Amino acid sequence: MKRITRRRLPNFLLIGAPKCGTTAVHDALAAHPEVFMPVVKEPSWFRPPGRKVDVDAYTNLFFRGAEHFAHRGEATPWYLYHEPEDILRWFSTAPLVMISVRDPVARAWSMHLDQVRVGAERRPFSEVIDAEFAAIERGDLDTIPIAERYWSCGHYQPRIDAWTTAIGASRVLLLESDTLEAGGSGWERIAQHLGLESIPELVSRSNVAGAPRFPTLQRHLSRPRFAPRRVREALRSTPVMASYMRAVEAIARHNRRETPLPDISTRDARRLAERYERVAHNDQGSSTHPE
Repeated sequence: MKRITRRRLPNFLLIGAPKCGTTAVHDALAAHPEVFMPVVKEPSWFRPPGRKVDVDAYTNLFFRGAEHFAHRGEATPWYLYHEPEDILRWFSTAPLVMISVRDPVARAWSMHLDQVRVGAERRPFSEVIDAEFAAIERGDLDTIPIAERYWSCGHYQPRIDAWTTAIGASRVLLLESDTLEAGGSGWERIAQHLGLESIPELVSRSNVAGAPRFPTLQRHLSRPRFAPRRVREALRSTPVMASYMRAVEAIARHNRRETPLPDISTRDARRLAERYERVAHNDQGSSTHPE
């Protein structure tokens, strides 16, 4: 690892379940003059677990110039579900970590709506949670892509415990997404955790749910296949890929229009809540609690 790479590596990570406010926090931190955040919100450089990692290329692509900032962060929510050691082994000093969570039932429903919006999910919500619960009972949840594990992604405590055990409770900040509204207490807690005097509060909603203006365009953005896998992997460590990711993210944001969303059915909400209640008892006996 080059010396400049060590000076550019992020010293905090913003992770958490999807649809829990990480985009709003990323945007607020990116506006802070003392904080460096990549233009691409989710570099996802350490995903999937076990892939070859080139940290020099990672910092060249996403953290060029970050060596001049005391606070450098990456926001990739999916890191919550990684084994921490797969990521931490690239850091000489463990980064601070912020984990954003939300009411798990509301989050699961929002995640499904988002997957439907981008064209990645066509099944009714009751059908996909039936499939997930069946996979859990069979012990083969790994056969379901993580983006389709609507209930499991809201079972936060085991993942919080894993990160807390890996780096210590004092280095982990647990954020409830409802504290990230304008004037919410979450902003002050973030500033304290990172050692900042203050950060800009949320002034507009980020990553809003809704419908794409052009659904076909959104489907192509969500599942880009512009080249064979081998070529995409080769391009991953080049400025071409970073530019491509920035363009996709910008187009996706402009292609989204906020629309009223349907509510989850009472039956589905009850099924999810009852299962969360059953596992909560087991979680309480072994959990560690970050601040």
